[in-house]
Amino acid sequence: LLDKIASIWHHLQNKAVLESVRAEKERVLDTIGTGVIAVKEDGQIKTLNRHASLMLSIEVEGSGNVNILDRIRGEVDFADWSKEPREADFQTEHGTIIPTSLKVVREEDENGEQIGWILIVDGREEIRRLETVLRKSEALAAVGEMSARVAHEIRNPLGGILGFLGLAERKSDETVIPYITEAKEAVQRLERTVQDLLAFSKTTESSGSEFGLLDAWKSFINRETVQQEQAIFPPLVEITPLSASLEKSSLKGDASLFQQVLDNLIRNAKEAAGEDGTVLVRAHLDEQTIRIEVDDGPGVPEDILESLFEPFVSSKAKGSGLGLAIARKIVVDLGGEIQYSRLKDSKISRFIVTWKAA
Repeated sequence: LLDKIASIWHHLQNKAVLESVRAEKERVLDTIGTGVIAVKEDGQIKTLNRHASLMLSIEVEGSGNVNILDRIRGEVDFADWSKEPREADFQTEHGTIIPTSLKVVREEDENGEQIGWILIVDGREEIRRLETVLRKSEALAAVGEMSARVAHEIRNPLGGILGFLGLAERKSDETVIPYITEAKEAVQRLERTVQDLLAFSKTTESSGSEFGLLDAWKSFINRETVQQEQAIFPPLVEITPLSASLEKSSLKGDASLFQQVLDNLIRNAKEAAGEDGTVLVRAHLDEQTIRIEVDDGPGVPEDILESLFEPFVSSKAKGSGLGLAIARKIVVDLGGEIQYSRLKDSKISRFIVTWKAA
């Protein structure tokens, strides 16, 4: 009897050890950031770790009723699958497509007989996103280089055209002058677009210098005051005076680049606000950054929100679509941020620029 009791106790101990080892393996598998799925030879899931469950939206408790082959898009034969990872798209129960890198390994018992497959799954969403960003960056670089060359070729003839139009204006009678004026305005718009193309294609580099916000703000106010006086029907531009703490603040970078960013944002805001609109400009100090807010109206159309800061995107008939792209390029190249938001319960647009304080 004692021998039987000892045998039973030994068996229970071995079973407890095996159960402990099994539980430890499951804990280890659940902590790794890679999906691991064990399936039968026909693809029926036997078990999967936590990462695979979350990635593919397959509940662990009900996974035994799922055939993994039903979740992989396209025809799949694990026997022909190479040991090297391959791209595979999984489809969740709700239809969401999950791009992955999939590696398949034979599962064998202690006698070397195959009893199923082990699937090692890594998500590729971030990789695909980065690949898309890279392709877009390369395309933008090519466009920038081409634009710079075209702009250089166009800039000199434009100056000559404006000069000849000025001569023609002085020698023409009153019936012709309105047509010449329209031609001059069209050439000037084209000239501004050329300048924007050159600015966008130019590499933004900080000299490592600093500048006082107060001087830059005063210069900005003076220049805006002159422009308001010269314009026939300008939108109202309200520039909030700096607080005492901001008056003492210095910013990293070049004052000229800072002014260019503000000029582009204000020009964009004026065009959006219209003759009867108002543009509000204010500055705030947030720890180690200066936050500039520019409010205007009537808001950005929904169809261009995602591409708002991309070049040649504009909701205005006469817009070049480069003003915001140039502003963003300068700010990001110098380590800052620029964002757009629509104020709650209103159609007012707000552009927020954060610039590093010195």
